[in-house]
Amino acid sequence: MLHKNQLYAVLAITLAAAIASFSLAYTNAEPPSPRLYFSAAAITQDGRGVIVPFRMYLVHGNGRILVNVAGTTFSDDVENSLRKARQNAERITKTSLKGVDIVLETAEEKQAVSGESAGTVFTMAIASLSTGRPLKQGAVVSAAIDEDGVLEEVDGVEEKILAAFAADKKIFVVSLKQNIRDQQALENLGVVIIRAQNVSQAAETLLS
Repeated sequence: MLHKNQLYAVLAITLAAAIASFSLAYTNAEPPSPRLYFSAAAITQDGRGVIVPFRMYLVHGNGRILVNVAGTTFSDDVENSLRKARQNAERITKTSLKGVDIVLETAEEKQAVSGESAGTVFTMAIASLSTGRPLKQGAVVSAAIDEDGVLEEVDGVEEKILAAFAADKKIFVVSLKQNIRDQQALENLGVVIIRAQNVSQAAETLLS
């Protein structure tokens, strides 16, 4: 049977070894990527166009998408757009994100945002983080995406364009087939509307 002093010595050695092991694991852990700040044009459930600020970063993980939205309520179709965004970002960057978790945050509180229209901007944000190419300032996109990266029409695009313009974002990317009421009037205000068929074409405008 160990003497009390011997027992204390064994416990101290065990604790020191555990701390050393933890420190080594922490030192070797992959650090998070820099936080990317970007905005998405959205339509609230009461039909208002808004610009929602987001933060996104990558951490070592197992392919999860982690969302911390601080009181903002998203419908299921927005969550679906995140899944497709990851898939399309892998395609256009030709990289695998299986060993990476994507963390999405927003400090915007008490919003209720619906629709898949953030799918393309989420794709661009993930692509920016995984390649180091910055997002182009002053440009916004509102377009749903499918699994093949084709941009689809969205609702409320006129309200989103006006919200973006009010936030001094004058380049607006939409689907090639998007119907826009009074497009000429919006362009007369100074809005530059660019149409893209797929995420690769959208990246030419949205990534520097």
